[in-house]
Amino acid sequence: MLDASVLFSPVDQMGGVAKPQALPSPSAQDVMRFEHILNQGTAGTDAVIPATQQDTQLLQLKPTVEPGTTDFKQAAINTISDIDGSYHRMLDQLSNMPKFNEFMAEKLGSPEKSGMRTYPEVSAERAGDGQKQLQSMVKNSQDYMGATLEYNSMMTHWSMNANMWMGKFSLISSAVNQVAQGFKTLFRTGG
Repeated sequence: MLDASVLFSPVDQMGGVAKPQALPSPSAQDVMRFEHILNQGTAGTDAVIPATQQDTQLLQLKPTVEPGTTDFKQAAINTISDIDGSYHRMLDQLSNMPKFNEFMAEKLGSPEKSGMRTYPEVSAERAGDGQKQLQSMVKNSQDYMGATLEYNSMMTHWSMNANMWMGKFSLISSAVNQVAQGFKTLFRTGG
């Protein structure tokens, strides 16, 4: 290997006018090796494509993606498909969610239809049933409140999932918008 300083004269470095300097002649071994590379395509242990082969491409691109990694395009497609799948799951949950009346009827059962009480029903021997009726009313009220809270919890859970999905969607759309603005600015400044 030649040192680059031999190509410049000291006068050239000081800013004066210099004569062109001749390069040293190559050694016979370097010339033979260069001819060998041009004709056969091998130089020692390294395999080199011969320059006489015109039908093959000299520059060949190899994918730089390793087997364990994914590229940006595939990651973007996967993210979009995940968002679309979660959106459809959220809509399915909403459409399969029972109405409040149906949910309450399922949890509590159909209310017992009691007829109008008449005079023989209100007798002295049934006076002890008042305590049982009060306990039954308290239990029914507790069951009703528990079922109402369960339905409210189900609706709140769905609402929170919907809000989280909307937040994720807003974040991704904001990132895409920022990238688009960056490209627009880049191309605008590039001419």
